[in-house]
Formats: sequence, C-alpha cells, structure tokens
Amino acid sequence: KAGIFSETVDGHDHHLVVISPQVPGDDDAATESDMPRDVVFILDKSGSMSGTSMRQAKAAMEQALQGLSPKDSFQIIAFDDSYYPLFHEARPAIQANIDDALDWLGRMEAGGGTEMAGALTHALSGDGEVASGRLGQVIFITDGAVGNEDALFSLIESNLGDRRLFTVGIGSAPNGYFMREAATAGRGTYTFIGALDQVGERMATLFRQLESPELTDLT
Repeated sequence: KAGIFSETVDGHDHHLVVISPQVPGDDDAATESDMPRDVVFILDKSGSMSGTSMRQAKAAMEQALQGLSPKDSFQIIAFDDSYYPLFHEARPAIQANIDDALDWLGRMEAGGGTEMAGALTHALSGDGEVASGRLGQVIFITDGAVGNEDALFSLIESNLGDRRLFTVGIGSAPNGYFMREAATAGRGTYTFIGALDQVGERMATLFRQLESPELTDLT
C-alpha cells in the first residue's frame, strides 16, 4: 500500500510518502481511509490570535469537527499561557459532543501569553502507541508566535510515537519556519490559511489528506 501527503510552500512542491507492506491474508482489512481516527486538536487562543486570526481559527475548527465521523474520537486543547482541555478525555465524534465543542469554541476569546509546551505535552501524553486499526492524528492550529522553537521540536520528536502531527498556520504572517519544522518533526504537513475565505478550501484539502493516507507506519 502506498500514499502521499502533498503541499505547496512558496511555490515549491513537498511530498510525504507513507509506505506499509501488504500483510498476507489481509485482503479483507479496511483501507486506511475507512480506519477510525483519534484526533487531538491544539488551538492557540493567545493574545496574538485576537481578531481576524481567532475568527479564522474558529472557522477552521468548525469545519474540522463537522468532517469527523462517529467512529472517530476527538479532543480539543486550547492554550494561552496555560492550557484547557475541552473534555476530561477524548470522546466519540457524535453530534452531541460536536455541539458541545462548538458551543465551547463560540464562547472562547483570545488573550494571554503563548505557552505551547503544556498543551503539546498534554496532547502527546501516554506511550504514543495508537490502538490497532486506528489512526492517531494531532492538528495544531496557531500563528506560531513562539521563541523556544528547538525545545518544542524536541518535545514533538520525543513524544509523538505512532501519531502524526499536522500544523495549520493562521493569520496574515504566521511563523512559517516553526510551522513547517513542527510538521516535519511530526511526520505531517503544514497548511497555511491567510484569509477567512480560504478556510473552507484549505481545510477541505487537509481533511482529504487526513482521511485518505494510503500508507502508514513510515519512519
């Protein structure tokens, strides 16, 4: 089986090839596009995200949540100078839980400092193993306004395990270096959303990639 994640950054095409061997007798197994996902969203609500950036982030989150399947599970961790999990633990992506998440997001306001490490550590807690037959994905939505980049890259590489981390850059001038390098450390891709009217198209493209990786377990 084989699959490719693709993105274009500054006019250059970047591709992530994911490869796994065919297992004898596995012909009836579900394809990766049918596999349930355990998704953790990390959402930046710090002061640098105020105004248009926060509106873009909320719109991206709403589209992402509505794209989940009831067989998926999800958690949202918002952060400023602390971090705030929506649920005590991940919940099934049924409509009642999605409605709770949308209500929570609707009341959220940007403010405070930017301390990503706590949210990342919480999102990547555990031994990093993903249950058999499931995909573990972390989606990090931020403008990337940080100064301790190398420590965050190390945190991702040390704790990612079997999961993959995808970054979504929000705002007119996100920290592209941090976003690309974090996605590389997380074996994922970077998506840039520079305007509110780009949210639908860019998030739809990202979710097609998330839903249809033809290969996994490439290190």
